[in-house]
Amino acid sequence: METIHVKSIAQSHQLLKLEKPKHPLFSIMRFEEMPHTEVPDKTKLIFDYYQIVFKKNCPSKLQYGQTIYDFDEGVMSYFAPKQVSIVDPGALFPVSGWVIQLHPDFLRGYELDKKIKEYGFFEYAANEALILSEDEEKTMEQILQQLHKEYHLPIDKFSQDVVVANLELVLTYSNRYYNRQFIVRKVVNDTLLGNSSNC
Repeated sequence: METIHVKSIAQSHQLLKLEKPKHPLFSIMRFEEMPHTEVPDKTKLIFDYYQIVFKKNCPSKLQYGQTIYDFDEGVMSYFAPKQVSIVDPGALFPVSGWVIQLHPDFLRGYELDKKIKEYGFFEYAANEALILSEDEEKTMEQILQQLHKEYHLPIDKFSQDVVVANLELVLTYSNRYYNRQFIVRKVVNDTLLGNSSNC
């Protein structure tokens, strides 16, 4: 099995044959903008930064921990630095969706630097992806579109503040929707914060 260890967001862009990221510690990409890519061999992926992925219309599956994620529906998944995921041969990128890549250093000095570590959906033991309702998809896409727009604006002294505020909004809604999902599925432990989460 091939192992690909991606140590920087710039390296990720290079592997995907994309232009250099506009910020070395943060990027947001649409799957529609990425080249058609198929994984030839079973591959172990390790990233040194956070990833938040919103996938739609994806025929491929991804093994994360002990769980196989099926991305046929619009779903979100969350990866902390150094976590391992495995992609099977022939896997294809989704037709549409978003990928946020976020280095921990980007959050240094912000409250979100501490808070992001408390969200249980970044934990390796998380056993299910977040499946969004139609309304939830619309809400999340609005925030992601705003992040995408900000990412492509010239950087000024407010840029990082705006990006972090929108990232916090993404994660707050994610936490709300995860709790909704667990309540609907009658999961006993429906909290996703800190060590109280066993999901």
